[in-house]
Amino acid sequence: MTRILLTFAVIILLGACNSSVSQEPKIDAVSGLRIYEPDSLINATIFAPGVVSSTWPEFGISFTADGDTVYFNRTIKDRTSATIMRSVRENEVWLNPEVASFSGPTFDVDPFVTSDGGVFYSSLQFDVERDSLASFDLWFWGGTGAPVRLPRPLNSDANESFITGTDSGALYFGSNRNGPAQIFVSDFKDGQRYTPSVIPIPGVTNPGNPLISPDGNTLVFVSEMDDGQTQLSFICKAEGGWSLPLILPEPINSPEMEYSPGRDPNGFLYFASERNGMVLNDFEGDRRPSDIFKSNLKISSLCESK
Repeated sequence: MTRILLTFAVIILLGACNSSVSQEPKIDAVSGLRIYEPDSLINATIFAPGVVSSTWPEFGISFTADGDTVYFNRTIKDRTSATIMRSVRENEVWLNPEVASFSGPTFDVDPFVTSDGGVFYSSLQFDVERDSLASFDLWFWGGTGAPVRLPRPLNSDANESFITGTDSGALYFGSNRNGPAQIFVSDFKDGQRYTPSVIPIPGVTNPGNPLISPDGNTLVFVSEMDDGQTQLSFICKAEGGWSLPLILPEPINSPEMEYSPGRDPNGFLYFASERNGMVLNDFEGDRRPSDIFKSNLKISSLCESK
Protein backbone atom coordinates (compact mmCIF):
# COMPACT_ATOMS: atom_id res chain seq x y z
CA MET A 1 0.00 0.00 0.00
CA THR A 2 2.84 2.37 0.90
CA ARG A 3 4.53 1.61 -2.42
CA ILE A 4 1.32 2.40 -4.33
CA LEU A 5 0.88 5.73 -2.55
CA LEU A 6 4.53 6.63 -3.17
CA THR A 7 4.21 5.81 -6.88
CA PHE A 8 1.04 7.89 -7.11
CA ALA A 9 2.78 10.82 -5.43
CA VAL A 10 5.69 10.63 -7.86
CA ILE A 11 3.29 10.65 -10.84
CA ILE A 12 1.54 13.73 -9.47
CA LEU A 13 4.88 15.44 -8.86
CA LEU A 14 6.12 14.69 -12.37
CA GLY A 15 2.87 15.98 -13.83
CA ALA A 16 3.18 19.18 -11.83
CA CYS A 17 6.78 19.65 -12.99
CA ASN A 18 5.83 19.08 -16.64
CA SER A 19 2.94 21.52 -16.46
CA SER A 20 5.19 24.20 -15.01
CA VAL A 21 7.54 24.06 -18.02
CA SER A 22 6.26 26.61 -20.51
CA GLN A 23 6.82 26.12 -24.22
CA GLU A 24 9.05 28.58 -25.98
CA PRO A 25 6.99 31.14 -27.93
CA LYS A 26 7.04 30.94 -31.71
CA ILE A 27 9.06 33.74 -33.30
CA ASP A 28 8.73 35.03 -36.85
CA ALA A 29 12.05 34.48 -38.61
CA VAL A 30 11.81 37.66 -40.70
CA SER A 31 10.60 40.27 -38.21
CA GLY A 32 11.71 38.67 -34.96
CA LEU A 33 8.26 39.28 -33.50
CA ARG A 34 6.29 36.71 -31.55
CA ILE A 35 3.56 34.79 -33.38
CA TYR A 36 0.15 34.57 -31.73
CA GLU A 37 -0.75 31.01 -30.76
CA PRO A 38 -4.54 30.48 -30.57
CA ASP A 39 -6.22 27.98 -28.27
CA SER A 40 -8.16 26.38 -31.13
CA LEU A 41 -7.78 25.73 -34.85
CA ILE A 42 -8.17 28.75 -37.15
CA ASN A 43 -9.65 28.51 -40.61
CA ALA A 44 -10.11 31.03 -43.41
CA THR A 45 -12.37 30.71 -46.44
CA ILE A 46 -13.21 32.94 -49.39
CA PHE A 47 -16.19 35.16 -48.58
CA ALA A 48 -19.18 35.05 -50.97
CA PRO A 49 -17.27 33.59 -53.94
CA GLY A 50 -18.56 34.73 -57.31
CA VAL A 51 -20.52 37.59 -55.75
CA VAL A 52 -18.27 39.64 -53.46
CA SER A 53 -15.01 37.84 -54.19
CA SER A 54 -14.45 37.54 -57.95
CA THR A 55 -11.62 37.39 -60.46
CA TRP A 56 -11.18 41.15 -59.93
CA PRO A 57 -9.25 42.53 -56.93
CA GLU A 58 -11.46 42.98 -53.84
CA PHE A 59 -10.55 44.22 -50.37
CA GLY A 60 -11.71 46.55 -47.58
CA ILE A 61 -14.90 44.98 -46.23
CA SER A 62 -17.34 46.39 -43.65
CA PHE A 63 -20.86 45.38 -42.56
CA THR A 64 -23.91 47.21 -41.31
CA ALA A 65 -24.97 46.48 -37.73
CA ASP A 66 -27.60 43.91 -38.80
CA GLY A 67 -25.08 42.08 -40.99
CA ASP A 68 -27.34 42.17 -44.04
CA THR A 69 -25.50 44.85 -46.03
CA VAL A 70 -21.83 44.83 -46.86
CA TYR A 71 -19.58 47.46 -48.41
CA PHE A 72 -16.27 46.54 -50.02
CA ASN A 73 -13.74 47.64 -52.62
CA ARG A 74 -13.41 46.37 -56.15
CA THR A 75 -10.76 47.61 -58.55
CA ILE A 76 -9.94 47.01 -62.17
CA LYS A 77 -7.13 44.52 -62.61
CA ASP A 78 -4.30 47.05 -62.94
CA ARG A 79 -5.59 48.80 -59.79
CA THR A 80 -5.70 52.24 -61.44
CA SER A 81 -9.36 52.70 -60.48
CA ALA A 82 -11.19 51.74 -57.28
CA THR A 83 -14.87 51.81 -56.39
CA ILE A 84 -16.81 51.02 -53.22
CA MET A 85 -19.45 48.37 -53.87
CA ARG A 86 -22.57 47.46 -51.90
CA SER A 87 -24.28 44.07 -51.61
CA VAL A 88 -27.34 43.06 -49.59
CA ARG A 89 -28.28 39.66 -48.21
CA GLU A 90 -31.73 38.21 -48.79
CA ASN A 91 -32.75 34.77 -47.48
CA GLU A 92 -29.11 34.13 -46.49
CA VAL A 93 -27.92 34.80 -50.07
CA TRP A 94 -25.69 37.72 -51.04
CA LEU A 95 -27.03 39.50 -54.11
CA ASN A 96 -24.95 40.85 -56.98
CA PRO A 97 -23.24 44.05 -55.81
CA GLU A 98 -23.77 47.54 -57.17
CA VAL A 99 -21.69 50.68 -56.91
CA ALA A 100 -22.44 52.45 -53.61
CA SER A 101 -24.45 55.62 -54.08
CA PHE A 102 -21.69 57.83 -52.64
CA SER A 103 -18.86 56.28 -54.69
CA GLY A 104 -18.30 57.43 -58.21
CA PRO A 105 -15.57 58.39 -60.68
CA THR A 106 -13.06 59.13 -57.92
CA PHE A 107 -10.63 56.61 -56.39
CA ASP A 108 -12.55 55.50 -53.27
CA VAL A 109 -11.24 52.88 -50.86
CA ASP A 110 -11.49 51.36 -47.38
CA PRO A 111 -15.14 51.71 -46.31
CA PHE A 112 -15.99 51.50 -42.60
CA VAL A 113 -19.67 51.37 -41.61
CA THR A 114 -20.74 53.04 -38.36
CA SER A 115 -23.36 51.59 -36.02
CA ASP A 116 -26.01 53.93 -37.46
CA GLY A 117 -25.26 53.13 -41.10
CA GLY A 118 -22.93 55.95 -42.06
CA VAL A 119 -19.75 55.14 -43.97
CA PHE A 120 -16.24 56.47 -43.47
CA TYR A 121 -13.85 55.98 -46.37
CA SER A 122 -10.76 57.39 -48.06
CA SER A 123 -10.81 59.07 -51.44
CA LEU A 124 -8.35 60.50 -53.95
CA GLN A 125 -10.00 63.24 -55.97
CA PHE A 126 -9.60 66.79 -57.23
CA ASP A 127 -9.50 69.22 -54.31
CA VAL A 128 -11.33 72.44 -55.12
CA GLU A 129 -9.88 74.22 -52.09
CA ARG A 130 -6.30 73.38 -53.05
CA ASP A 131 -7.01 73.56 -56.82
CA SER A 132 -5.08 70.37 -57.39
CA LEU A 133 -5.26 66.60 -57.31
CA ALA A 134 -5.13 66.06 -53.59
CA SER A 135 -3.64 63.31 -51.52
CA PHE A 136 -5.90 60.64 -50.05
CA ASP A 137 -8.33 62.24 -47.61
CA LEU A 138 -10.86 60.87 -45.14
CA TRP A 139 -14.52 61.29 -46.04
CA PHE A 140 -17.88 60.48 -44.45
CA TRP A 141 -21.27 59.66 -45.94
CA GLY A 142 -24.11 59.96 -43.45
CA GLY A 143 -26.57 57.63 -45.21
CA THR A 144 -28.23 60.29 -47.34
CA GLY A 145 -27.08 63.25 -49.38
CA ALA A 146 -23.54 63.99 -50.48
CA PRO A 147 -20.43 62.80 -48.64
CA VAL A 148 -18.24 65.35 -46.88
CA ARG A 149 -14.50 65.53 -46.41
CA LEU A 150 -13.50 65.41 -42.75
CA PRO A 151 -11.95 68.60 -41.37
CA ARG A 152 -8.45 69.20 -40.13
CA PRO A 153 -6.68 67.91 -38.10
CA LEU A 154 -8.15 64.54 -39.11
CA ASN A 155 -7.05 65.34 -42.66
CA SER A 156 -3.77 66.98 -43.58
CA ASP A 157 -1.79 67.80 -46.72
CA ALA A 158 -0.42 64.25 -46.61
CA ASN A 159 -2.23 60.93 -47.16
CA GLU A 160 -4.91 59.70 -44.75
CA SER A 161 -6.54 56.32 -45.21
CA PHE A 162 -8.31 53.34 -43.64
CA ILE A 163 -10.34 54.92 -40.86
CA THR A 164 -12.18 52.81 -38.26
CA GLY A 165 -13.78 53.71 -34.94
CA THR A 166 -14.81 52.54 -31.48
CA ASP A 167 -18.23 52.64 -29.85
CA SER A 168 -17.07 55.66 -27.82
CA GLY A 169 -16.22 57.65 -30.96
CA ALA A 170 -12.44 57.34 -31.09
CA LEU A 171 -11.18 57.25 -34.68
CA TYR A 172 -8.11 55.34 -35.86
CA PHE A 173 -6.53 55.87 -39.27
CA GLY A 174 -3.28 55.66 -41.21
CA SER A 175 -1.28 58.68 -42.34
CA ASN A 176 2.18 59.68 -43.52
CA ARG A 177 1.83 63.28 -42.29
CA ASN A 178 5.03 62.86 -40.26
CA GLY A 179 6.97 61.20 -43.08
CA PRO A 180 6.75 57.42 -42.64
CA ALA A 181 3.44 55.58 -42.49
CA GLN A 182 2.01 55.57 -38.96
CA ILE A 183 -1.27 54.84 -37.17
CA PHE A 184 -3.05 57.74 -35.47
CA VAL A 185 -5.91 57.93 -32.99
CA SER A 186 -8.26 60.85 -32.43
CA ASP A 187 -10.16 60.44 -29.17
CA PHE A 188 -13.67 61.77 -28.58
CA LYS A 189 -14.40 62.74 -24.98
CA ASP A 190 -17.02 64.99 -23.40
CA GLY A 191 -18.26 66.02 -26.83
CA GLN A 192 -14.81 67.12 -27.98
CA ARG A 193 -12.75 65.73 -30.86
CA TYR A 194 -9.05 65.55 -29.92
CA THR A 195 -6.00 66.18 -32.10
CA PRO A 196 -4.73 62.88 -33.56
CA SER A 197 -1.73 61.31 -31.84
CA VAL A 198 0.60 58.54 -32.99
CA ILE A 199 0.28 55.01 -31.64
CA PRO A 200 3.86 53.77 -31.23
CA ILE A 201 4.29 50.20 -32.44
CA PRO A 202 7.85 48.95 -31.95
CA GLY A 203 9.36 46.37 -34.26
CA VAL A 204 7.15 46.96 -37.30
CA THR A 205 7.67 48.88 -40.54
CA ASN A 206 5.06 51.19 -42.08
CA PRO A 207 2.06 50.14 -39.94
CA GLY A 208 -1.32 50.87 -41.49
CA ASN A 209 -4.86 49.58 -42.14
CA PRO A 210 -5.86 49.93 -38.45
CA LEU A 211 -8.96 47.97 -37.44
CA ILE A 212 -9.94 48.87 -33.88
CA SER A 213 -12.31 46.69 -31.87
CA PRO A 214 -15.58 48.36 -30.74
CA ASP A 215 -14.35 48.51 -27.12
CA GLY A 216 -11.01 49.98 -28.18
CA ASN A 217 -8.94 47.22 -26.57
CA THR A 218 -7.65 45.40 -29.68
CA LEU A 219 -5.98 46.94 -32.73
CA VAL A 220 -5.40 44.75 -35.79
CA PHE A 221 -3.15 46.31 -38.41
CA VAL A 222 -0.88 45.67 -41.38
CA SER A 223 2.90 45.97 -41.35
CA GLU A 224 5.43 45.75 -44.14
CA MET A 225 8.21 43.17 -44.24
CA ASP A 226 11.69 43.57 -45.71
CA ASP A 227 10.66 41.90 -48.97
CA GLY A 228 7.76 44.33 -49.45
CA GLN A 229 5.09 41.80 -48.51
CA THR A 230 2.53 42.73 -45.86
CA GLN A 231 1.14 40.76 -42.94
CA LEU A 232 -1.49 41.16 -40.23
CA SER A 233 -0.56 41.76 -36.60
CA PHE A 234 -2.27 43.11 -33.49
CA ILE A 235 -1.63 44.93 -30.22
CA CYS A 236 -3.65 45.07 -27.00
CA LYS A 237 -4.54 48.04 -24.82
CA ALA A 238 -2.38 47.89 -21.71
CA GLU A 239 -1.98 50.05 -18.64
CA GLY A 240 -0.38 53.26 -19.82
CA GLY A 241 -0.27 52.31 -23.49
CA TRP A 242 -0.22 49.26 -25.75
CA SER A 243 1.34 45.81 -25.70
CA LEU A 244 4.11 44.62 -27.98
CA PRO A 245 2.80 43.45 -31.37
CA LEU A 246 1.94 39.84 -32.11
CA ILE A 247 1.82 38.43 -35.63
CA LEU A 248 -1.31 36.52 -36.58
CA PRO A 249 -0.57 32.90 -37.57
CA GLU A 250 -1.45 30.87 -40.64
CA PRO A 251 -3.92 30.63 -42.28
CA ILE A 252 -4.57 34.33 -41.57
CA ASN A 253 -1.11 35.21 -42.83
CA SER A 254 0.47 33.40 -45.75
CA PRO A 255 3.54 33.82 -48.00
CA GLU A 256 1.43 36.28 -50.06
CA MET A 257 0.13 39.80 -49.30
CA GLU A 258 -2.46 40.17 -46.51
CA TYR A 259 -4.12 43.49 -45.69
CA SER A 260 -7.42 45.36 -45.14
CA PRO A 261 -8.69 43.71 -41.94
CA GLY A 262 -12.43 43.94 -41.30
CA ARG A 263 -15.01 42.45 -38.98
CA ASP A 264 -18.66 41.41 -39.09
CA PRO A 265 -21.25 42.19 -36.38
CA ASN A 266 -20.32 38.95 -34.60
CA GLY A 267 -16.71 40.08 -34.34
CA PHE A 268 -15.16 37.59 -36.77
CA LEU A 269 -12.03 38.75 -38.59
CA TYR A 270 -12.08 39.30 -42.36
CA PHE A 271 -9.10 40.26 -44.50
CA ALA A 272 -7.87 40.56 -48.07
CA SER A 273 -5.25 38.18 -49.42
CA GLU A 274 -3.43 37.68 -52.71
CA ARG A 275 -3.02 33.93 -52.16
CA ASN A 276 -4.54 31.43 -54.59
CA GLY A 277 -8.26 32.04 -54.59
CA MET A 278 -10.71 32.98 -57.33
CA VAL A 279 -7.65 33.39 -59.55
CA LEU A 280 -4.94 30.73 -59.40
CA ASN A 281 -1.32 30.82 -60.56
CA ASP A 282 -2.12 31.44 -64.22
CA PHE A 283 -2.75 35.17 -63.79
CA GLU A 284 -1.40 38.12 -65.76
CA GLY A 285 0.52 40.94 -64.15
CA ASP A 286 2.78 41.35 -61.12
CA ARG A 287 0.09 40.90 -58.48
CA ARG A 288 -2.59 38.27 -58.20
CA PRO A 289 -6.07 39.79 -57.67
CA SER A 290 -6.92 39.79 -53.97
CA ASP A 291 -9.95 38.05 -52.51
CA ILE A 292 -11.77 38.70 -49.25
CA PHE A 293 -11.46 35.90 -46.70
CA LYS A 294 -13.57 35.22 -43.63
CA SER A 295 -11.99 33.56 -40.59
CA ASN A 296 -13.43 31.91 -37.49
CA LEU A 297 -11.14 34.06 -35.32
CA LYS A 298 -12.99 36.50 -33.08
CA ILE A 299 -11.13 39.77 -32.64
CA SER A 300 -12.34 40.00 -29.03
CA SER A 301 -10.46 36.80 -28.19
CA LEU A 302 -7.05 38.15 -29.20
CA CYS A 303 -6.42 40.19 -26.06
CA GLU A 304 -8.37 38.14 -23.51
CA SER A 305 -5.29 36.40 -22.10
CA LYS A 306 -2.59 38.85 -23.12
